[in-house]
Amino acid sequence: MRFLIPALALFLALSLSACRDPGGVAFSVGAPPPSLFEGVYDIPCSEVRQQVREKMKQDPGLGLNQETIESDLASYATPEHWNGNLSWKATVRVRCTGEKSSQISVKVWAQKRAQGGWNQVTDTTKMQREILDKVTPKP
Repeated sequence: MRFLIPALALFLALSLSACRDPGGVAFSVGAPPPSLFEGVYDIPCSEVRQQVREKMKQDPGLGLNQETIESDLASYATPEHWNGNLSWKATVRVRCTGEKSSQISVKVWAQKRAQGGWNQVTDTTKMQREILDKVTPKP
């Protein structure tokens, strides 16, 4: 009995700690990182969509392959690009968050050739930032 109570307390403490949140993991291992986003204010959403679309079409480093328009979300996809050993494509999304506010996000999928095979690039943050800087409307 003397050892039973401390043993039960220890068992309870260990079982409760196993139920805690591991700390806000946003994506699984091997998955691409979450997309970067930026808010645009004081410009109507339809104008932001139009500017993003035009900037992508005119930029030879991006291009526009496909677009999807929904009520509050527009998605613009680039064609696949090949830069030496790097293959990548991106999707830029414009979400209307208010009458004169929008959120622009960028998601990049990239693969790098190494040792005769293709490996997924897990950190595309720099590429996402470059694209976001190109397409975000300036006041």
